[in-house]
Amino acid sequence: MDVDIVFGPAEAPVNGIVDQSASGVKGFRWDAAGASWDTSFTTQTYQHNFRKLTIRNIDRFSWWGAGVGGVGPLPVALTSFQANCFNGQNHLVWKTQAEITNAYFLLEKSDDGLLWSAVKRLEGAGTSSVPKTYTAIDEQPFELTYYRLTQFDFDGKSESWGLLAHACKSEGTHAMVAPNPAPAGATITLTQTISSPQRIEWINAQGVRVHSETLKPGDLHNLFVPTVSPGMYIIQSEQGWRYPVIVIP
Repeated sequence: MDVDIVFGPAEAPVNGIVDQSASGVKGFRWDAAGASWDTSFTTQTYQHNFRKLTIRNIDRFSWWGAGVGGVGPLPVALTSFQANCFNGQNHLVWKTQAEITNAYFLLEKSDDGLLWSAVKRLEGAGTSSVPKTYTAIDEQPFELTYYRLTQFDFDGKSESWGLLAHACKSEGTHAMVAPNPAPAGATITLTQTISSPQRIEWINAQGVRVHSETLKPGDLHNLFVPTVSPGMYIIQSEQGWRYPVIVIP
C-alpha cells in the first residue's frame, strides 16, 4: 500500500508548506501510541513537477502529513479566520480541519499591531480529525482592530495567525492589507479611501523609516513590499492611519 500527498500550486501554499526541492519534502505518519510523528520512511519519492510525495510499502492506516527539513506537519490545519460586525461588536470565527495535541487558542487584539491584549482563551480539541468551529466576541473593539490568533500545544509550543484587520462600521466594511503576512517583493493591496495624493511610510519595530512613497487618490492601492528583513512593520500616512504588516522570508 502506498500513500500520496499532493500539494497545491506553488503560488498557493498549503498550510504554510510551499513548493520545495525533491530533497526538502518528507512524509510523516502519526504514531498514536507514542504520541509523535514517525519519520523513519526511506522508500519515499517527491515529484517536483507534480508536487506529489509518495510513501511506499505502508502497513497500516494513520494520519499523514509532510514537512520540510525534518519538521513535522503543523499541529492545527486552520481553514478560515474571519471577523464580522454585529451591534457594534466584533464576532470572530475560525475553523480547523484537524488538530494534533492542541491545548488551546489565544485570541488577542491591538489598535496599532504592536501592543496586544487578550480577548479570549478557548480550549482546543486535543487531537482530532473532525472539523471544529470556534467563536469569540470582542465587545469593545477599536475603530480599527487588529486580531491575532495563537495556538498552543500541550508542550508549550505555539503558532500564530494574522494579522486580521477589521473596522466595525454600520455598513460592515473592512479596512485591511492583504495578503498579510507577505514576503519582500510581493504585491499587497491596501484598502483605504484616499481623496488626494498622500505620502506613506514603512516603519520597522525600532521606529525607523525604511521606505516611503506617495499614493494616488482611490480606494484600493497596490503596494510592493520593500526589500527589508522579516519582521513587523507599520504602514502609516500623513493623515494618521496605520496598518501593521508582517514581512516573512
